[in-house]
Amino acid sequence: MEMKQLTARDAAALDALIAVIEEMLPNEAFWLPLDKVAHDHFFDPAWTEFWGMFDGDRLVAASALFFNEYEYGDTLALLGGALTGVAEIGRCMVHPDYRGNGLMYRLNCHLAEVARDRGYACLLATVHPDNLPSRRTFEKMGFENKLSCIKHGTYPREVYLLPLK
Repeated sequence: MEMKQLTARDAAALDALIAVIEEMLPNEAFWLPLDKVAHDHFFDPAWTEFWGMFDGDRLVAASALFFNEYEYGDTLALLGGALTGVAEIGRCMVHPDYRGNGLMYRLNCHLAEVARDRGYACLLATVHPDNLPSRRTFEKMGFENKLSCIKHGTYPREVYLLPLK
């Protein structure tokens, strides 16, 4: 497996992986709807940095680091708005054929280092309460569950924080 930062050249592979994830979700509420504005900024370095795991030429896992409050401002507000220097890990996905191999943990640990190197003070993540593999990944990384909420009026989420400094 090779880990690398995704670029616009990887857009088709990322969209294909997203399609598989959306088609094979064990619970539709695990995945927040993908909005066009966010999708259009997947390769905008001021907004997002995506990293992926490749099996040869095949993208089999991906996760993003979001730098723009468009992505997570609503969650930040639930935490009281006092946090500064926050980025979010999100859009975590592993192809069903590759689950259980620690790929998401490796990707997200790398994203935490990227955020730390960029000077961010804290990472945010939201996870569906029943998505135990994702919850375990963030807890193993040292994230703390801070609160429960409903996103977009429908999607239950646990909100996790990880101080980086």
